[in-house]
Amino acid sequence: MNKTNVFRSSDFHMDDGDVLHMIIGCESGDTVSIALMAGEDDAEITLTAPIATAATSVTSSSLYANWGFTEGAEGYYLTVATDEAMTSPVAGYDSLDVSNVETYPVTGLTAGTLYYYSVVSYNGETESSASNVITTLVVSASPLLDYDSNVYTSVVIGSQEWIVENLRVTHYADGTDINNLTYADQYDDWCLPSRDELEAMYTELYLFGLGGFTNVEYWSSTEILDEGDALGICLPFQNGTPSGQGKNNVYKVRACRLFTDTVGAYTLRDTGPAGGLIFHVDGTTYYEAAPTDQTASAYSDVILEIGVTAQGTAIGDGTGNTSAIIGQVGHTASAAKNCDDLDLGAGWADDIGGAYSWYDNNIAYKDPYGALYNWYAVSKKVNDTYGALYNWYAATFNDGGTGICSAGWHVPTSNESLALRNYLDPVNNSAITNLAGGLMKEAGLTYWNTPNTGATNTSGFNARGSGIRTNTGAFGSLGVNMSLWNTRDYDATYGGSGVLEYNNEYFFQTLTTISRKNYGQSIRPLKDSTILTDGQTGTYTGNDGKVYATICIGTQEWVSENIQETKYSDGTYIPVLPLAADWIADTTGAMCWFTDSSTVENLVYFTRDAIQETGWKIPTRADWQTLIDYIGTDATSGGILKETGVDHWTTPNTGASDEYDFAAVGAGTRTPAGLFVSIGNVANWWSSSAYAALYAYHRQMYYGSAVIDDLWNSNTYGFAVRCVRDV
Repeated sequence: MNKTNVFRSSDFHMDDGDVLHMIIGCESGDTVSIALMAGEDDAEITLTAPIATAATSVTSSSLYANWGFTEGAEGYYLTVATDEAMTSPVAGYDSLDVSNVETYPVTGLTAGTLYYYSVVSYNGETESSASNVITTLVVSASPLLDYDSNVYTSVVIGSQEWIVENLRVTHYADGTDINNLTYADQYDDWCLPSRDELEAMYTELYLFGLGGFTNVEYWSSTEILDEGDALGICLPFQNGTPSGQGKNNVYKVRACRLFTDTVGAYTLRDTGPAGGLIFHVDGTTYYEAAPTDQTASAYSDVILEIGVTAQGTAIGDGTGNTSAIIGQVGHTASAAKNCDDLDLGAGWADDIGGAYSWYDNNIAYKDPYGALYNWYAVSKKVNDTYGALYNWYAATFNDGGTGICSAGWHVPTSNESLALRNYLDPVNNSAITNLAGGLMKEAGLTYWNTPNTGATNTSGFNARGSGIRTNTGAFGSLGVNMSLWNTRDYDATYGGSGVLEYNNEYFFQTLTTISRKNYGQSIRPLKDSTILTDGQTGTYTGNDGKVYATICIGTQEWVSENIQETKYSDGTYIPVLPLAADWIADTTGAMCWFTDSSTVENLVYFTRDAIQETGWKIPTRADWQTLIDYIGTDATSGGILKETGVDHWTTPNTGASDEYDFAAVGAGTRTPAGLFVSIGNVANWWSSSAYAALYAYHRQMYYGSAVIDDLWNSNTYGFAVRCVRDV
């Protein structure tokens, strides 16, 4: 045997001058060579710190800690703590030797708690420094509940917590209903059904328990002559047998319409474009009942014979009969006119106030696909602290009624605002020496910057530093000032305004106090006349139903909160313009919300264990990108997030792995025309980020691809919604 060994002095802990004695045992014929390199020190042995990566398989009581392999390491020490400085380690996980692995289960954790972990590599010679610290939220074992008590679960993916079901709430966080728009557009083609059309409604809808009909008589538009008397045919839904009745009888009325559609494939009892039910199909021609009954009425206020044109009984004759009835000489009112005048309001295509629908207007799709919301519902906000900001054009909008104020109230004139100032300080009645501002401002520093000079709020006006939006679209001065519109039209550029500030006690209000008309400022309605006396309180109900407190100051009753009105008095919505370019250009009336934490998304509300859980939001475009960048790329992340299988996706559901339990399903889309398309084929989710005045960003994935696209589209599309919060 031949054997050669090389030793360094450091192997024996020797210094220069030391003598080494070695005893070597060998057999006859063996050759032993020994080289001793005395005096040469070994190179220093070091280990680099591991790189810790995000936790996986996070549950309500456990997680898997992960890190990368370190060259030369023989094992790792894992520390888990409840603070980022790692000074409060979790019992059992204080430098725990987990051996030579790159992932390790951590158990016994408390739900709803933030945990931090780091690792140190080691070998027989040395240890590395600690790795970076990973932060992980251990999700609560309790479910999330929305305003309607729908149940959701959540997962932590990187630095974000996502709900893993599509939103299906039907109320905003303030308790108001989200408009359920079943019909696609405004329709003006309603008629009173002929006898056979009404019988088809009875047979195909009422007998199936559908359509909301009642067990009473309904008018048809068909006329019958009986021994010279002109009678209208009614259909008693008690027995389904038509009969002629005097035209002055008051019966129920249900309108209908016919339409042709070569794209949609409607069948009996499907929901039609106007939100009613299909009661007859003739090839590509469909007959749709109105969603509800119209006002009960007489057949007509003209009881004479209409003639052969109104005696049509067949399906398809209702339109002609209706025209004949309305066209009679002397006609002013009839069941036919009730139908012809039917106005369901703005449909899906026209809505800017926020709406939702279930796919195909069928609540059976609620689980697991969720609701489809337009972006106006997604972007709907509320600010109970400071109210909304409006340009002067909204403050003075003429809708033929009371504009932005409800009936009996108005935006004050400059003289009325001046009267408030002079009542509160009748002695110092000039713009820059009066003390009225201090009497109007809320005391303290909650809503005003320091020093909030002179603030006592003895008037009960409750003025807060609600800030402004400038004519460049920028927001500012929160806590610094409160600017209030009045109706003075100073010139083409400026409108009347009054100002309160944090560093003085004045109410800057004169007949020439002005602001640019495209500034965003607050509004306080004033009652036309009041029965209250000084100091008494009341209430004001806005056009959208929100209730505010009021205070009587002298002989004037003022709303004592900044309003956040979303409608004019005629029911039309005030356009919300979040983007600066749109705000700058508007001269017709618009509103916006101050961009700080006092403004919250009205669609988002969750409780856990009966306590509201804050931080949840509609994801921004950047939030979506954070998720995509963490799990993969735009080309692969669709597959990573998609639910596996073909229960809720069309085959082949390419690339689906659902690695993070995100459970994306092919919820389909509602188009701006109100059509429902692509269930199982695509999934779309809104972001809260606007692209332009009428467009917003969203994410889209597909059944035949692993891609997730970053797109923008019309605000009137109906897409699903997921919610996120940062951990």
